[in-house]
Amino acid sequence: MQSCDFFLSHNSKDKPIVKEVAMALQQRGVLVWLDDWALRPGMDWQSELERAIQSCKAAGICFGANGIGPWVEPEMRAILIRFVDEKCNGSSMPVIPIMLPNFQETQQLPMFLRSFTWVDLRPKISEENIDRLEWGITGRRPDRGGAAPNDH
Repeated sequence: MQSCDFFLSHNSKDKPIVKEVAMALQQRGVLVWLDDWALRPGMDWQSELERAIQSCKAAGICFGANGIGPWVEPEMRAILIRFVDEKCNGSSMPVIPIMLPNFQETQQLPMFLRSFTWVDLRPKISEENIDRLEWGITGRRPDRGGAAPNDH
């Protein structure tokens, strides 16, 4: 398995929206790890998932109307463990909470993710929001010639 720029954790019920985000990032040259694209049939998918989380340069955890799926919770915990381990060694990968367009106002991000700067894709996926994701993943802010967006 090759390493990736960005691991996307998500509820499978939100897959169509997540694929839209992943394709927008791929068009910008970001190598996205998405289960549908990376998991080879007949192979041990849990081992592949672990390898992807251990080797990605950044991770996004998607939150939509369907809540946290059964695999988002353990993926999120593994991502946070890696973040803390690396921070103790003086570096850390970006962890980006992503509010999908169908994320409801009544929902909240999990407590341990609230301190991370998130990307809010509500009410729609826009170039500006994909810019913010790209910046979070690569550390390079795309230049669109406009004013800097408000940061959370």
